[in-house]
Amino acid sequence: MSKQNILTSIKSAKPSTSAQLPNIPPFNPLKGDLIEIFINQISANAATVILLNQEQSLLDLITQKFPTTKTILSFIPEIASTFQLSEIDHPKQLNNLDLAILPGEVAVADNGAIWVSGNAFMPRVTPYITQQLVIIINRKNIVSHMDQAYEQINLTGLGFGVFISGPSKTADIEQALVIGAQGPLGLTVIIK
Repeated sequence: MSKQNILTSIKSAKPSTSAQLPNIPPFNPLKGDLIEIFINQISANAATVILLNQEQSLLDLITQKFPTTKTILSFIPEIASTFQLSEIDHPKQLNNLDLAILPGEVAVADNGAIWVSGNAFMPRVTPYITQQLVIIINRKNIVSHMDQAYEQINLTGLGFGVFISGPSKTADIEQALVIGAQGPLGLTVIIK
């Protein structure tokens, strides 16, 4: 059967009226402190969470947490990268990246996921190729559920984005949990 015959057959079998999507009511907001719920959820996913206090600078915190870090790629203004991204011709050159620091756009309390917009960093491989990943999230941007997160995400002109909820992990081999198997060895979330 030719491609055109298949397409014609599909078109002729299509119902004449289109079905309306169901109206899904919004989920009820979580009860309790959203920050605390978020911390519990993402910590259960093997992430480290740090609440930034007023007296501590982000630079001091990163320096204390990662004192031996040599290569840093930062996409936040408070922390400088140790090299220029323009020096990178191919993403494979990031193989020895010790630390990537990305801004989180919105965090979801009930599952510990953080939306990171691809417009905030390049190349796309950054959150997966680094040894340690740090995501900075504003406490005002923590919502109860995914439906609220999707309402805040602007997909216009976005070529890539990802929800991250912990470091890389797998339990495929002999059902033993291995953290850092296919990506970062650790995820640190800093809530400011």
